[in-house]
Amino acid sequence: MSTPSEENRSQGISKFVSSQISTYILLLAIAISVVSLILTFVFRDSSSSETTTNNTISSPSPTLADGSLPGGACNQETRVKTIADFIGTTVSVQRIDGGVGAGFFYDKSGLIMTAAHVVTDFETGEVAKEVLIGITQGNDIVYSNLFGEVLGADEGSDIAVIKLDTDLPFKVATFAPDNVVIGQTVLAFGHPLGEENSVSEGIVSQVDRIAVIDRKITGVELIQTDASVNPGNSGGALTDCLGRVVGVNIAGQSSGEKDSGSVGVNFATPTKHAQRIASHIVGKTLPTQIADLGVSGVLSSRQTDNRRGALIEEVTSGSAGEQAGIKRDDLIVGIVDGDGNTAPILNFNQLLLAVQLRSPNDKITLEVYRSSTKETLKLEATLQASSDTK
Repeated sequence: MSTPSEENRSQGISKFVSSQISTYILLLAIAISVVSLILTFVFRDSSSSETTTNNTISSPSPTLADGSLPGGACNQETRVKTIADFIGTTVSVQRIDGGVGAGFFYDKSGLIMTAAHVVTDFETGEVAKEVLIGITQGNDIVYSNLFGEVLGADEGSDIAVIKLDTDLPFKVATFAPDNVVIGQTVLAFGHPLGEENSVSEGIVSQVDRIAVIDRKITGVELIQTDASVNPGNSGGALTDCLGRVVGVNIAGQSSGEKDSGSVGVNFATPTKHAQRIASHIVGKTLPTQIADLGVSGVLSSRQTDNRRGALIEEVTSGSAGEQAGIKRDDLIVGIVDGDGNTAPILNFNQLLLAVQLRSPNDKITLEVYRSSTKETLKLEATLQASSDTK
């Protein structure tokens, strides 16, 4: 039998062992809790990161098939080099009566592209036979009694071509592919407000614009840009970041106040049209008559019975439109091609442009909505020659 002292000692040892075991269990539980907490944070961060990655929406980049950006990347190094190289193609164009604009060499034979209104007298509408040309030498415009022959001008596209015979050296511009996209960087060259060989930078704000300039609708779709364009920029080049011409500056909108300057809404004739028109001018194959439908309407878009189109206000007696059966208050909603496909017409500007891009005696099939009878018609018109000439 054990003595009381031995029993007390045994109970003490048991209590000590139990206490130690409880301590170890407690520490183990704490350790497990800490590890569990750490793992919870790790997995939560990982899950959050994965979720963020999976839900990130990347805007589609307007890249070409080879992965490059249209017009090239416009970093500072590229921009400085482009400006230095392109300045050498730029010329000053001055009418004998004092009007001044810009232009650029586009052919080694001495052909210069500019805006038609630069070589046209504003009062009489007469195109000058010759103009004074200043050539860029370094960063300066040099006049050496150089007179260029105006080969021709097209009012609809606002493009003109000048031929200059000179022994002075000059650079020839190159044209960009027809892949201008909204948002790409562009550079506008010219002599704004008499400041020779100035450059402004902006983006392409929109393409295929139709504009009314000096109360006349443009005969081609235009590039809209916020690159600053002021008097003296007209006829100058609009280039991409690689110095390739994407358009010819023709107009800048202003606030209407005197000497207000550019307000960031400016237009250029795309090179796809400029080159075509220039080729016609040089080859003396430019049409001398404008196609006409013989209707007038509201310039802005109109909607009738939830149909948008060009609302006709008046049909000229004996015109192509009258002969086709177009009536007042008709809504022209589309043009039907030879395959039966309909290109929508959303406003009267688009209708005028579609007509002006054709020639007299061309046939055009119009999709017309007539609200009085709630019917859609297909009417064929044979375009006539307008009394206005280019």
